[in-house]
Amino acid sequence: MIKTEDKTIDSKKITVTSFPGRKSLNLKNRIIVLLGESFAQLIGQVKSIKTTKLKDMDVSILVPVIERFTQKLDPDTFTDFTLELLSMSRVDGKEITIEFFDNEFSGNLLFMYKILAFVLEVNYGDFFGKNGIGKIIIPAVKK
Repeated sequence: MIKTEDKTIDSKKITVTSFPGRKSLNLKNRIIVLLGESFAQLIGQVKSIKTTKLKDMDVSILVPVIERFTQKLDPDTFTDFTLELLSMSRVDGKEITIEFFDNEFSGNLLFMYKILAFVLEVNYGDFFGKNGIGKIIIPAVKK
């Protein structure tokens, strides 16, 4: 069922509408293909963490994973994929168009990544959460 969820991120109202079934499946497949090797490396990094809470994790250990992931993509492919993931999202009621993206996220890419995380939560929470891939990550973090 298509649903819409709101969340406040950096004092702005973010609205994300879930993808229709076929688009959701297509994008999930692309995420898995793109993350493949990087995800395996991520699990290795997570297993080495000595914290019991993800929020306390030193994210700097993930830099090599992110670098490896982005090296697999040419910049245009990465940008197009990011825009596609954000296509069903709004910031303070405004659609995230190319123009909006260029203006709003200029010098503020962290804000964009926070919105992407919310998009993944709304669309793939069951896959990335504690009943999906999270089954692997969460216990590894608690060791």
